[in-house]
Amino acid sequence: MKVLFCVQNQAGELPGGRYHALMLALAIAELGHKVTFVTNTKPMWFDDVAQYFDVSNFKILIDRLFGYSNGEFKKYDLFIGAPTLGGCYATGFGERLKRPAIAMVFESPLWWTRVSGSRASGWRGWDDYEKALTQRGGYVLDTTKEGSKFTQEWLKGRVNSDKFLQLYAPINNRAIAKVKKNEVVKKNQIVFISRLVDYKNWILPLEVAASHPSKPKAIFISGYALPEDKDKIAKTAKKMGVESEFLPRLSELEKFKVICESKLLVHGSTFEGLGLPPIEAAYCLIPCVIYDLPVYREVHTYGQNGETFVTIAKRKDKEDFIKKCGEILDGKQPQLHRNELNKILVHYKRNFSIEGFEENVETILEQVA
Repeated sequence: MKVLFCVQNQAGELPGGRYHALMLALAIAELGHKVTFVTNTKPMWFDDVAQYFDVSNFKILIDRLFGYSNGEFKKYDLFIGAPTLGGCYATGFGERLKRPAIAMVFESPLWWTRVSGSRASGWRGWDDYEKALTQRGGYVLDTTKEGSKFTQEWLKGRVNSDKFLQLYAPINNRAIAKVKKNEVVKKNQIVFISRLVDYKNWILPLEVAASHPSKPKAIFISGYALPEDKDKIAKTAKKMGVESEFLPRLSELEKFKVICESKLLVHGSTFEGLGLPPIEAAYCLIPCVIYDLPVYREVHTYGQNGETFVTIAKRKDKEDFIKKCGEILDGKQPQLHRNELNKILVHYKRNFSIEGFEENVETILEQVA
């Protein structure tokens, strides 16, 4: 099968949704299908991520019209698009040629508004995307079940229930496997991985470090690095008497080495479509504290009684969050039996490894082809 991806990327960053689209394209190509990834700009970190896949069936085409102007799109059997513009093109191609199309959603405006309590301002193209999803007859792919619930409510029954698909994004477990254990030295540090935006609560790692007697260094890893970010972190850390380090745009291997060297991953985001960093930490069996969001309960619950490896703080309760971080830094986290650790690893490998992802992708391709 020949698959055309239509993805509008942002220069200098690769948000979780665009990462999901890239990983889906690489996985489909590795499964033996011919994939053309059409985009306005080459995805950030593409070379670093692609080295972990067989890319013999994968090619990138830079075209802001996604193959429309030269008729390139007519050669393909399946169209997959990321919001918003790419998804509009993919569903349009599918409707015109009467071939299947999948429109990825990640996070609907309704979900963002409902959970964050603020309007989804600045979400360009979503009115057009809503029309494309409801009028062109394609499939709608969400990252999580929680996300799909909100997408279905947003689209108000105008898309048949059998057209909704769900697929977790994977982490790069192949990079984790390349981290050499003998080179990992545990350090008195905590790590934060995200963009430095308000709802991600980037200041929390500094507050956690400042409140603990051991004064761990706060490490910040960010793919989207503005020139002023480093100064912002350094000045805030200095005022709080905390040592910090800003590490922009690390490779996958470097990132996972830092995670494994850390005592704790601090992830105080108040909204997530999936939340890759806590999954990455849990896969490495590194403690992580997160706020209590329904999507986290879905993603991280591995036991029949609601057990999670990550530590969940009361939502928007900063005191509880910092307290739970302190307990982990004090070594008060209960020691898990080997059988329990195996259950945890099975959960994350089945749902979030590249290999598990590819099995789920095959199921979806069989459904839509």
